[in-house]
Amino acid sequence: MIKYRASSGNEYSLYAEKMRATEGSFHKYSWKPNSKQAKLGEILKDFTKEAQSYDITLQFRGELPERKALLDRLRNDFENDVVTKKPGRMYFGNYWIDGYCVESETGVSKIKNTWSQNDIIFYCPYPFWCREKKISFYTSSQSIIDEGTKEENDNIIDNSVLVPDYKCDYPRKYQTRYRPAKKRYLRDYKYDYYHNHQLARLDNDHFSETDFKMFIYGPCTEPKIWIGDHLYHVAATLYDSEYIMIDSRARTIVKYARNGVQENIFNKRDKENYIFKKIPNGKSAVKWNATFPFDVILFQERSEPLWSY
Repeated sequence: MIKYRASSGNEYSLYAEKMRATEGSFHKYSWKPNSKQAKLGEILKDFTKEAQSYDITLQFRGELPERKALLDRLRNDFENDVVTKKPGRMYFGNYWIDGYCVESETGVSKIKNTWSQNDIIFYCPYPFWCREKKISFYTSSQSIIDEGTKEENDNIIDNSVLVPDYKCDYPRKYQTRYRPAKKRYLRDYKYDYYHNHQLARLDNDHFSETDFKMFIYGPCTEPKIWIGDHLYHVAATLYDSEYIMIDSRARTIVKYARNGVQENIFNKRDKENYIFKKIPNGKSAVKWNATFPFDVILFQERSEPLWSY
C-alpha cells in the first residue's frame, strides 16, 4: 500500500487504477559521520542525518478531463501543505513519513501518449519512517486475558497477574513493652487496605528505544505507571470520560475534559522522574494499581521502511 494523505485530510492512493507511482524508491538513506582527523584514519565523534528527498513519478490514466481534475485536486493539496507549513504524510505499508511536495513537473507520459506523467520531489525535513504500535492495558487481569485470546490483536497483554503491595494488608509492626524485646508481628485482615498492583508486559520489538504517546483514562487520581524501573506519574485527577495524553516527542502533557476542553498540565508532572523518557526496546515489566486503563503508542522509527511490512 502506497498512499498520500494531505494536511487537509484528503487521501490519494498512489497505486490505484487512475493514478499510480511507477518510478522512485523510498529505500535509501545516508548517515553523515562527524569525525576529526587522527594520525591513523579518523576519530568518530557522532553521526548526523540530513533531510531526505524522494523522486517519484506518477502516471495518470483515464479521459483527459478526468486526469486534469485529479491533477488539480492533488496539486491544490500539495500547495496547501507548503503554504500552511503543515506536512502531508506518505505511507508505505505500515510506515509513514511527513513531508512536502517541493517540485513538480507534468507532461505527456513516457509510457503511453494518452496518459499524463507527473514527476515530483517529496521533501522530508525529519528523515525517519515511523511505525505506530498500540498496546492497551486494562483495569483487571481478567479483561486482559479475555482480550488476549483474540487472534486479530496480538498487542494485548495476556500474561498479567495481580500482586499485593504488602504480604499483610495492615503493615504496622507491634512490639511488646517487655524486656527482652519480643517478636514483632504483622497483622492481616479480611479486607484490603492497600490497592493491589497489576503486572503486565510491554514488548517493544524494535532495535532501539522509542518515543511514545500515553493515554491515561479516568476516573483516577494521580496515576502512576512503572515501565521497567522508570516511573511515569502525573499529579492530576481524572473523572469519568476524561483522559491525559503524554507526548514524548512534543514534550507535552494535556488533559482532555469530558466537554472537550484541553488543559496544559505540564507543571503537574513528577519532576523527580523524567516523564518523557523513551520506552526501552525489548520486553519491559509494567506495573500500576489496576484501577484505571491506559494505552501506549510506540513510535518505532527507522531510516527506511521495512521490506517485509
